[in-house]
Amino acid sequence: MHHMRKSLAIVVVVSSLALGSSAPSIAASGAAPAKPAGASMSATAAVTTKISAVSHAVRDVEAALQRYAHFTVTLEYDSTAAMFTTDGQMLEPQMAPIVGRQAIHDFLAPLAAKYAVGTATMVAEDTQVFGSSAYQWGTYDQTSGLKGEKLARYAGRFVAEWAREADGVWRLKRMMAQPTVVGG
Repeated sequence: MHHMRKSLAIVVVVSSLALGSSAPSIAASGAAPAKPAGASMSATAAVTTKISAVSHAVRDVEAALQRYAHFTVTLEYDSTAAMFTTDGQMLEPQMAPIVGRQAIHDFLAPLAAKYAVGTATMVAEDTQVFGSSAYQWGTYDQTSGLKGEKLARYAGRFVAEWAREADGVWRLKRMMAQPTVVGG
């Protein structure tokens, strides 16, 4: 498991996703593991290479989250929708799942026309990578509201499930938000 904390910007509608994996975890601390007694150099090198690949993937997922946060805070709904897989899901409280890039685009477009985002922070408290799947858990805090009106504070937790697609790009499979402060 690899823990990372980063401050990021987020959108009018913060979304996040969940769901675990049955794949085993590899510690991605960045430090090479101690060589077990009797282990060959090639076995140690293989483990170190795998840990290095996981660490690199964690950085790539963190960068993808930064792009997502940037697009959402700037209300670039075309780019935000493109961050999802073709069957990606945006999961918002008390709403049916919004499934697919086009549906996500169509959901965000009118919001971008009506709302403004003043400040936004997204902190990924935990990022785990299992091959071509990744999971993030964290918190968000933002001010947003109708354009021209006083902005309100919205905060909570998020979970994001990512998939590295054939083109090597990390895209959201699911993004789920769980608000704890609404309009405070």
